[in-house]
Amino acid sequence: MFLCCYFVYFLIYIHVVSCEKVTFKNVTFKGYSLYTEKFKKTISSSNSLKDYLPEIVFDGIEFKDQHIPVLYSGSLADLYGLDELKIENCGVEEIQPGALKNTPDLFWLSLKGNRLREIKEGVFEDLSISMLDLSNNLLTTIDSYAFDGMPLLVSLDLSGNQISSWNRRWIKNNGLLARIYMRDNKLTSLPSSAFSKKVSLNNTVGMTLDFSHNNISHVDPRALKGVKMVDRLLLGHNVLEGIDENLFLDVQIKEFRIGNNKINCLDGDLSKIFKADIIYIDSNPMRCDCVEKIKKWSEDNKKNVPVFLMDMECVSDRIRKKIKAIGKRLDEIKDM
Repeated sequence: MFLCCYFVYFLIYIHVVSCEKVTFKNVTFKGYSLYTEKFKKTISSSNSLKDYLPEIVFDGIEFKDQHIPVLYSGSLADLYGLDELKIENCGVEEIQPGALKNTPDLFWLSLKGNRLREIKEGVFEDLSISMLDLSNNLLTTIDSYAFDGMPLLVSLDLSGNQISSWNRRWIKNNGLLARIYMRDNKLTSLPSSAFSKKVSLNNTVGMTLDFSHNNISHVDPRALKGVKMVDRLLLGHNVLEGIDENLFLDVQIKEFRIGNNKINCLDGDLSKIFKADIIYIDSNPMRCDCVEKIKKWSEDNKKNVPVFLMDMECVSDRIRKKIKAIGKRLDEIKDM
């Protein structure tokens, strides 16, 4: 009887242990100070990174090419004095709310190259992060309030995911946000007031908006409503057929790139469309009369708008037509 009870107790114990939520199992990480490696440690089995940190000065921790499927609640908690945390190419599929609680000094968090499909509300609650890198994951779903808990967020990188629509609610409360990277996703449009956010004291900083390499076919004329300054708007390698002349109304813009789209011609006031200091519109299937129109406008307004590749295509087309006409004329002469 005693042996039977002991065996049952043992099985229950094994079940409890096996069900324990453990984030780190046989994983190795490195610690850095001013980008210099200070230590390297291996965690055999634990749900707390803090318990494995040495009592030396360091400001960065890196997990790279490890196996960490789930970041459970509390696993990265109470990391005081930590500036940078990188968990890259580690197969992370889920981040639970509370995983990063009590990390008041964390400035840069990189989770790129993992297998995240969803970001839930509360995952980044009450964080002082300025730079968040979620690039090259499998993201399709991001809660509308996922980034609300980061009032100091300056840079958000969502490049290389599977996101099909832009939710303007994502950044509504991120008043300092100045850089958004969304290249290599599956976006099809940019809505009205796409980047409108809470007014901050930092409204003199221009935004960088990289939405290149998507499937964008429509940009609402009021997409930049609420934005005063744009350093770079990158819309290259999409499927746009035109740009509304009012897109940059009340907006100061330094650089605008819209090359490699499906633009045949630009309708409207070119002075409004080409408002930026730096403009790239080349490598579009543009009609030759429209290329000439841009060249003339550029010369008249003493503003550089490169159309070299499109112009060369037009020259080549004219040469092909002349050669064809000559060939036809020679055939006619032979038949005489």
